[in-house]
Amino acid sequence: MKKIKLSDVLEYEQPSKYIVESEQYKDEYKIPVLTAGKTFILGYTNEEKGIYHAAKENPIILFDDFTTDCRYINFDFKVKSSAVKILKLKRNDNNLKYLYYLLKNIVYDTSSHKRYWISQYSKFEIKLPNIEIQNEIVKEIGKIEELIENKEKQIQKLNELIKSKFAEMFENEKYPKKCLIDVCEELFAGGDVKKEHTSRERTDRFKYPIYTNGENLDGLYGYTDIIRVDKEAVTISARGTIGFSCIRKEPFYPAVRLIVTIPNKNLIDTVFLRQFIENKNYGGQGAGIPQLTVPMIKNEQIPIPPIKLQKQFANIVEQINNEKMICVKIVDKLNELKESKMQEYFGGVVNE
Repeated sequence: MKKIKLSDVLEYEQPSKYIVESEQYKDEYKIPVLTAGKTFILGYTNEEKGIYHAAKENPIILFDDFTTDCRYINFDFKVKSSAVKILKLKRNDNNLKYLYYLLKNIVYDTSSHKRYWISQYSKFEIKLPNIEIQNEIVKEIGKIEELIENKEKQIQKLNELIKSKFAEMFENEKYPKKCLIDVCEELFAGGDVKKEHTSRERTDRFKYPIYTNGENLDGLYGYTDIIRVDKEAVTISARGTIGFSCIRKEPFYPAVRLIVTIPNKNLIDTVFLRQFIENKNYGGQGAGIPQLTVPMIKNEQIPIPPIKLQKQFANIVEQINNEKMICVKIVDKLNELKESKMQEYFGGVVNE
């Protein structure tokens, strides 16, 4: 297996010609505006000039020069800023997807705020097998990724099924309505927890979860010895992943402006309330909303169907969620398999 520098197989292009001029994105526009990070697609633009024309036969790697995150791209796009580099094969005797997997598995300290491609990454020596082996590895990992994608699509369809059931059962009926605040025992935003009352790990003393804004681990931040909420509630992310909601059944402490709704069980079922919040799609209301606040949502008009009908909906959701959990477990197993293959093929392939 030969050793070569990344710069010997990958060339870069500066993205300045492809930077979007306006950030007035709309879903109905066709051209995605990309970042190499977690967000990936920032929105869609209708600009017709300065489009990078990638394709299945002409893919590229979008490399974030500051974080070293990267994405494999095979469709037309524009970019948000000059913080990325566009990486392409220098010659056709290598597989770009293989090099993408390799880049994703480089472990390097990127805590310094600087550009990394020219100064560091391009100089890394890599162990590169021949094109036939590259193709076999890409094909094997690609099959696992396809299985993951199919299961994730199935999960998305199940989520859409819940939304459609909610619409079918409640949106075309003329039920009386109340303000959100009037169907809640409490509606408030969380606050800070003093450091001496927190722990990253769960212990006999610090046993109550602290939840904050975000999707990762359902917003779990740490643990505390203080209970702020001891009733079943629905929390809503007010920053970051705006609108992300969760049902909380155990005592917890809401932190950092996390919005908490504690339903009046005589009026509103928790599952019904959560789906009403999900269907409001607070996170899809544009970049003009930097955060969600209690005053912004407290007067939302929520229909009040008979509680028996709300509980019928909750039973349907439970059945669908059971199917989702099966899919989620399969996705987790497939991701473990993919990670093991990544370590097998790309662990230790780079010499700094």
